[in-house]
Amino acid sequence: MRRRLTPLAPTNTAPAMTRRPRASFLASFRFLFAALLAIGATAGCRIVTPQELVNFETHAYPGRSQADVFAASVTALKSIGYEVVLADKSAYRIKTAPKTVMVHAAATSSSTAMATSDTVAWNIDVLGASDGASMHAEPRLYRGGASVDSSTLNYDFADNMFRTLYGEIDSDLPAPGQPAAVTSAPVAKAAPAGKK
Repeated sequence: MRRRLTPLAPTNTAPAMTRRPRASFLASFRFLFAALLAIGATAGCRIVTPQELVNFETHAYPGRSQADVFAASVTALKSIGYEVVLADKSAYRIKTAPKTVMVHAAATSSSTAMATSDTVAWNIDVLGASDGASMHAEPRLYRGGASVDSSTLNYDFADNMFRTLYGEIDSDLPAPGQPAAVTSAPVAKAAPAGKK
């Protein structure tokens, strides 16, 4: 028995809508980003006040020498990923190169996006005090390579940034009354002599 094939009869329904996944995704992403931005704006994201910034930038080290705090600061900055470009022992001044701390991506059109990085660098002065040493740690902020005023810092970000810096410095200070640990670069081993 042979079956006879018949062509399908045309239907009177409209063709299915074709989806554009990229456009749909971008629309969803924009909506989600706007929602998160709105939530963040109302959920305690606030800018530091000038007095809070002064308080963050100043830290006391009672009973510590300038030399100990200076050495601990250089070690701490290196250990949290900053490149120390100036460590002036006679002036107790430290300066770092910028370090990327955050990258933002933003859609520039329906098919392209642009990434911008936020970087932080430090100017640190270790000062003498009557009961030990104190520090003035000034962050230098950049967005996409352009300088940003530190008075625009988000409070929670600033609190975390300074707490991390001071906590690392504290952990690198010698115990009170103990001499500072002498650190040096590892010594390279001599290459073994080849057989003749």
